[in-house]
Amino acid sequence: MSILHVQQIQRKIEELFSVLVDNSDISRTDLARDKKILTRCLAAYAVYTTVDCSMKEAAAAVTDGADDNGIDAIFYSPIQNQLIIVQSKWMQSGSGEPDSAGVSKFCDGVKDLFNLAFDRFNYKVNNNRAAIERALGEYDTRYLLILADTGDRELSVHAQRRIDDLLKSGAPPFFLGIVGSVRSNRR
Repeated sequence: MSILHVQQIQRKIEELFSVLVDNSDISRTDLARDKKILTRCLAAYAVYTTVDCSMKEAAAAVTDGADDNGIDAIFYSPIQNQLIIVQSKWMQSGSGEPDSAGVSKFCDGVKDLFNLAFDRFNYKVNNNRAAIERALGEYDTRYLLILADTGDRELSVHAQRRIDDLLKSGAPPFFLGIVGSVRSNRR
């Protein structure tokens, strides 16, 4: 992805989400603060462009932070009966792909979520526990995993293997699949 494209995405997601996404847990002196905020904005954007919701709802879905178990956003739409689970990676250079370790952590987090292991998640996930349990308890909930990034490459063989293993290990019925880089412009 070109630097120009990354800058366009940055301007758009900052415009939409920078004041809506909770960043209170990121220290003002954190050297990676800007990247962390952009990662959260990208996660919110992934939700917003995937399911019918408001910008405020998409921002509230962000779970990124300490003990997020690899999951950066979770949103349940009872109207669409769809649970969206997002991992996002902001790559300022526009090159690269999500690393295998991050994808592995995400897959483990998804398994923990499906096993209702809420003790393995931060307060942001637990604040939405009732909605998540409702989604997981509904027979016909559809699930969509999203790996949102600003890189220019497909997943590595090892990262893709982790995703494939997750799907083979008993993905729930009505699993919609996995969406790669979020580069669309719905709104």
